[in-house]
Amino acid sequence: MYFHSDGTSDTVQAISPVGYYRFPAVLAVGSSGTLHAVWATGYRQRDANGVWGETETLPIDFDQWSYTIAVDALGTVHVFGYDNPATYFAVYYLKRNTMGTWSAPVEISDDVGDWPPRGYGLSTPTIDSAGNVIAAWDDEHPEPVHVMTAGPDLAQQAGESKLAQSISVPVAMKHPTLSFQANLQGFYQGGSTRFEVQVTHGGSTDVVLTRNTGSNGWAHIWVDLTPWAGQTITVQFSLVQAAGEPYAVTYLDEVSVGSAKPDLWVQAISGEAIPGTQLTRTLAYGNRGGVNAQNANVTLQLPAGLTFVSADPPPSATTPALRWDLGDMPAFSQQTINLTLQVSASAPYGSTLNTTASITSDTTELETVNNTANGHVFVGSRNWLPLIER
Repeated sequence: MYFHSDGTSDTVQAISPVGYYRFPAVLAVGSSGTLHAVWATGYRQRDANGVWGETETLPIDFDQWSYTIAVDALGTVHVFGYDNPATYFAVYYLKRNTMGTWSAPVEISDDVGDWPPRGYGLSTPTIDSAGNVIAAWDDEHPEPVHVMTAGPDLAQQAGESKLAQSISVPVAMKHPTLSFQANLQGFYQGGSTRFEVQVTHGGSTDVVLTRNTGSNGWAHIWVDLTPWAGQTITVQFSLVQAAGEPYAVTYLDEVSVGSAKPDLWVQAISGEAIPGTQLTRTLAYGNRGGVNAQNANVTLQLPAGLTFVSADPPPSATTPALRWDLGDMPAFSQQTINLTLQVSASAPYGSTLNTTASITSDTTELETVNNTANGHVFVGSRNWLPLIER
C-alpha cells in the first residue's frame, strides 16, 4: 500500500504470486522514481507512473529470513540474501542491470553457521557517492560483523562519445537558445568523467557547458547561442569518459533551438492572525526562464481589514496597491520581500482576508499562469484539542 503526503492511500495491490507464504518483500526507490521490490524468489518494479512490470524469478531461492535491496544512480539493482547451499547458511550477492539481466549469485560469506541469524541478519545496503554498494551481516554469535563493498564496473580506458549537428542561428531570432532534456547517469562528484556541449565556428571551438555530476533523472538544460546569431555553427554533445571511473551514461531528448523567454512567478501571502495584531510574512518571486525579464515589477493588492505597515525592501508605491519596481529580473533567480501587515481590530473572527500578488515585465512570456497568486489570511486562531472517547 502507498500512502501519499496528504494521508490518502492507494488501493492495496498484490505484487507477488498467489500462494506465496514467505516473509514479505523489501523495497527500494531508484533515482528516477521507480519502485523496486524483491522477495525470496522474485523481483518486480513499478515505474514512476505507478505501473507494475512483470514478475521476474530470481536466479536463487533465498531463505525466508533475510534479504535486502538497494538501487544505485545508474539504476542497477543490488540484492543480498541468505541461502542454504548444503548444510550451512551463506550470504549471497547478485545484481540486475538496467537491461533486466541478472548476474549469477556470488557467495560472499564464509560459513555463517547451521542456522540463519534471525535476530541479526543483513543490514540495508548503502550506496556511497562513488557508486559502491556496501552491505553488512552478522555471523553466528559470537562471530564479528562482516562488511562487503561492491563497486560499479570501471572503465578500463578513457574515451569520448560524440553527437554533432550543424545548424544556422537566425540573425532575427530573439534570445536564440539551445534547449534539450538530459539524463546524466553514473557521474560522481570529484570524478573526471564529464558531459560537455561544444560550439564550433570558423575553426574555433568553445565549451559552453560542462557537467560532471548526475542529473537525478531528466533535467531541462539551456545554452545561450546569442554570440553566434546569424552564423552557421556545429553543436556537439560529448560524453568524456575517464579511465578507472564508473561507466557514465547520457540520454538526450527534445533537442531544439528557439527563442528563450523569461518565466516569472510569485507566491501568495497567507496566514492567520487575530484582530488588532500584526502579521509578518515573506513574499517570494523569481524568474525560472533562461533570459532576463526587463523592467519587472511586483504588486500586492490588500483587502479591507488588512493594511500595510512596513516592508524590506520598501515598496516603490503604496497606492492603489503595493508595488516594487525590480528593474531587470535575472534569469534563474529568486528574491523575497519581508512584509509586516496589520489586521484591523474590527475584522470579524472567522472571516478570511484575500490577497493578490502579481509579477509582470516588459518582456513577453509564454507562460503567465504563475504570474498571479491568491492568498488567504484567516482572522482568528486555530487550536487543535485532543479527542477523548470513553
